[in-house]
Amino acid sequence: MKPRRVVNTKKGLKGWQYRFTDPVSGRRVKKTFWNPERRDADRSFAAFVGKRESRSLGIPDGEGWKKPYSELVELFIRGYDFRSEERRVKIQRQLGKNPLGLHTGSDLANKAALSISLKALKDKHGDCWAHRCVQAPLKQMSSWLASVDVFPVDPLSTWKRIKRESAPRERRAFTPAAIYSVFRALRDLDKIAGRNNGLEIVFRALLFTGARPSALCAVTAKSLQGDRIILPDDRGCKRNGLAYLPDGFLPELQRVLGKRRVIGTDGPLLASPKGKRANADNLRADFQRALFLYAVRKVWPCDAGKVDPVEVAYYLHKKRNPDKELAHRPGDDGAPAKNPAKITRRRAKLAAIEELGERLRAKVDLALAGLDMYALRKTHITWARRAGVNPDSVRAQVGHAGRDIEEKHYVDPRLVDAKASAEAVWKALAEVEDEESEHKALRLVVNAEGPDLQSAAPVLAPGEKKAGKGESHKSLRGRKWARQDSNLRPGDYEREEPKSTGPRRTDKTNAAQSLTDTRQEQDQTQKSKTEHGVAPVLAPELQARLAALSPEQLDRLLSKLEDDQGSEA
Repeated sequence: MKPRRVVNTKKGLKGWQYRFTDPVSGRRVKKTFWNPERRDADRSFAAFVGKRESRSLGIPDGEGWKKPYSELVELFIRGYDFRSEERRVKIQRQLGKNPLGLHTGSDLANKAALSISLKALKDKHGDCWAHRCVQAPLKQMSSWLASVDVFPVDPLSTWKRIKRESAPRERRAFTPAAIYSVFRALRDLDKIAGRNNGLEIVFRALLFTGARPSALCAVTAKSLQGDRIILPDDRGCKRNGLAYLPDGFLPELQRVLGKRRVIGTDGPLLASPKGKRANADNLRADFQRALFLYAVRKVWPCDAGKVDPVEVAYYLHKKRNPDKELAHRPGDDGAPAKNPAKITRRRAKLAAIEELGERLRAKVDLALAGLDMYALRKTHITWARRAGVNPDSVRAQVGHAGRDIEEKHYVDPRLVDAKASAEAVWKALAEVEDEESEHKALRLVVNAEGPDLQSAAPVLAPGEKKAGKGESHKSLRGRKWARQDSNLRPGDYEREEPKSTGPRRTDKTNAAQSLTDTRQEQDQTQKSKTEHGVAPVLAPELQARLAALSPEQLDRLLSKLEDDQGSEA
């Protein structure tokens, strides 16, 4: 293994060439070191052979420090066992942004420079964002790279977590009346966006099971076993509960699954509007839009005029989330308007929306303080404990760990009636739904909507426009706002269905007679309303429901009706 003197005349370099057996491959190879002095070349050769021997024995060397940052991220994403595909995509997106400007693996060893850059990001975006989106993913990647011998040691094992200075946000539980209004807002947004798969069923499942959104989004339709959803296995301190479903909700969920034709299959249990697996981040954004619409309707003034609550909710949501604003302004598609009258009306409408939005902004922020999608989990626990359900049942349903030795080791959750927690939450919401249904029926009787009262019209908020036939909403801005981040393709729901014209009449006499009969029916209906003030015939179902009400319930519903009429006036 005597070295041989070599000279590179083209570059003017002098060095020494060694011939040896590579410990990794077992083959005779040549290696040149461009050191003019032999003793320097011998030290370089000895260090090189030592690294090759360590690699042959599986001992980590320092080659990982020289690898590019992008290559390390790709290796981590492909090799790490993430708990869900959603988590993998999220970590890949956070590491790919590289806000600290890292170039090679050796940059991870310079904790002083990392701390200075992280502090600058903390001052700009906040301490929670700096830890969750920057520091935590880097520490996770560094630990895994050291565990697979890409790094000899974990360079970030002693990197202290950035200090949190902001106060933690405290969540509030919904009241039954509030969650009913939120679900109603979700139904309205589903109609506005034309969603084939509504999102209300998703959030009702989250409320009744009390499960974490990420866990419930990861299961398939095959996981629905009887009256229970089999959630994935626990991961570390993240425990999953038994997730029982109330008997009243189970037929509703099975009807939705049957409509999607996924019962007993590997299809997603909770689907996005497009029919694919629901994403927790998109669900969080959709629920926030419903919260804004709920809050706007809650504080809606009597002097709002013709402004639409959906338009105001869109305006306030855009103010709260400026980074999630649509690329173009909804409602202004196509060529710019040239008609001066149309331009004036459009500007006046936008000015009215902005003026009303600023008036309601503080009240809406106060109404939404501490409320988000994860508050459904707190709502489940609060309602169940308030109804007197055994704490062990609630804990087993939602998947919380015990607080002491007895609860942790001497209570078998399989023998606890966890379904009682789900039934209590269902009962609390069902009472509000029944009361609202009775209120709606009484409104129809007093206001005399028409001779046929079997079809109850939805109660609209003051200033809310009733959707016309063949359309879910006239506001293009509201429609695009409702479907944002919902994975919807325009062709799936913006294609209008052909209107049925019915059989064409060819006999002029029959057509004239039909028109005459229609006018006579309208005159008779109007005469009956004028004489009696109410509809002459009530639906049998409505008569039975009103007869079953107690005097106290009638007084309560009448007082609510008078309050609603006073607010509309």
